[in-house]
Amino acid sequence: MGHILRRFIVGAGVGILSLGIFPVDVSAKSGVLIPQYDVTIDVNQDNTFRVREEIVYDFGDKEFNQWSRDIPLNTPSLNIEVLEATATGQENSKYEVDREDGTLLIDIMSGSQKFSGRHTFLVDYTVSGSLRYKRGSLRSDDDFWQQGGLRFYENFDEIYWNAIGNKWDVPVSNSTVTVNLPEGVNQKDLKSACYTGKAGSENQQCEVTQGSAEQVKFTLNTTLDKEFFTIAVGFNKGIVNGVSQGAIWKYITLRYIVPGVLLLVGLGLLIYEFVRAKQVFTLKRPIVRQYKPPQDLRPAEMSRVYYQQPKAMEFAATIVDLAVRGVLKIREEEEDQWLGLSSKKIHKVILRDEQYKEREDLREYEKDLLDVIFQKKHREEDEEQPTVNMTELSKKNALAKKASKIQKQVYRDLGEDRYFRDKPQYISGSWIGLGLISGIFLAILAAAFSYIVWALAFVIFGIGSFILGIIIPKRTQAGIDVYSQAVGYKKYVEVAEKERLEFQEKENIFFELLPYAMVLGVADKWGKAFEGLVKEPPEWYEGHHAGAAGFSTGDFATSMESTGDAVGGSFSSGGSSGGASGGGGGAGGGAGGGGGGAG
Repeated sequence: MGHILRRFIVGAGVGILSLGIFPVDVSAKSGVLIPQYDVTIDVNQDNTFRVREEIVYDFGDKEFNQWSRDIPLNTPSLNIEVLEATATGQENSKYEVDREDGTLLIDIMSGSQKFSGRHTFLVDYTVSGSLRYKRGSLRSDDDFWQQGGLRFYENFDEIYWNAIGNKWDVPVSNSTVTVNLPEGVNQKDLKSACYTGKAGSENQQCEVTQGSAEQVKFTLNTTLDKEFFTIAVGFNKGIVNGVSQGAIWKYITLRYIVPGVLLLVGLGLLIYEFVRAKQVFTLKRPIVRQYKPPQDLRPAEMSRVYYQQPKAMEFAATIVDLAVRGVLKIREEEEDQWLGLSSKKIHKVILRDEQYKEREDLREYEKDLLDVIFQKKHREEDEEQPTVNMTELSKKNALAKKASKIQKQVYRDLGEDRYFRDKPQYISGSWIGLGLISGIFLAILAAAFSYIVWALAFVIFGIGSFILGIIIPKRTQAGIDVYSQAVGYKKYVEVAEKERLEFQEKENIFFELLPYAMVLGVADKWGKAFEGLVKEPPEWYEGHHAGAAGFSTGDFATSMESTGDAVGGSFSSGGSSGGASGGGGGAGGGAGGGGGGAG
């Protein structure tokens, strides 16, 4: 709770400062500052080092219960173990260590007396880390291995550390950093540098002095206000353990070879699953043209087997099919707009058979559809038969909440176990879900820990799994047969305009099969095939086509699709380095740093 409250107070203060309500240098004006900040770093032979910080913090005349030291863990491979954190002159003081949002939080609580005036805080911790390979930095273009705050180049090793970070809430006026190296340092190979300022700054407002072959001291010559004080000491090989060949091979194996092999195995499994399903559950014979759609299936059912998923046109085709079978009547009206300069079509459906629930030739989903459409609140007044304006319902998406229930009922009426290996949405959803988990969640998690090749592998596998979920066959052999017939019928419709002789035998076939053509997306071609053969609109239709001279089946098919749009609309829901041999570098380029303050 203390962390959250402290961050709220700091955040609120930053917001107020940014508005210009108070002077920017509030801390300086109130006398709160860090008059002395001394750091001692002991580099160990085992690639670790110990940091002891002695920080004098001036609270001014205010009293505080807590003081904090925050160290950013700007890489997951950085590990810091706190050995001790105390406040001088305080009895019964204690400290707590926590990790939050990539930051190590060290909170020292006051003892018998609150913090006020000047206090000295001692923070003691060790720095280690897992091995990482990095390409170039602020100080050098050479690649290097990094472990914690140590860097290992081809010809030398180096400690590169942000001794003071840019997150302190008060200025730092004086500071020294002393680096003690293990024995065996070759003094002529010892190269040191320090940097001050904002991140990436090459300012060197600091001095470097060498006490002995194993000790380098850095002195700050400026006041830091939310700025870095970064030190770098390069030394000859062999002083610390460095990077062994075994550690390098372990790194390469874990970060490159393992994810590469797993990716190949994963892609192989995806390909195997697709090939196996395709061999067993795909059509193995040529598709021939069919003069009729699959027998004993309603248009919505055929659509479900054909597309392997629900489609909005199912509802539209069902309305037209119910009209063909005498349950409904479809009415089109013209409504004037702009003082009669234009007009728009209004699509209505009329319930002719109010006893439809007793009909055995209706599927349950068809009855559910009628129930939803002809609710009393949707009916128009002053009509002899129940009448619903589908154009108005489409504007309001009034039936969207009921769509899912009806679509599920289509599956149940269809007998999905007969036509599909499992629910198509389950087959697709499992692979698509796996793809999303791998390609997004696992990839982001791997990238957050700097496992870039793992992240790339997860993304590639996720894309493959996602694609498999879309294209994998889902039908049984019976479903394949229905699909074959539907495709054959679609092929027939696409060339029917050139082969119209058989239509003359049964004129009403145009209206009976129109709903099937609608779900297959070939209603326009179906209409053109009957131009001149069908002279009158059907008795279940009222509108400008009725009684019109020169009845056009093409125009009528287009009108039914417009009605379908109205019906379908009602159910739609609306993310620093380098050689110590001089040259580049910059403040903030290393690990460590951070800040803290009163809380």
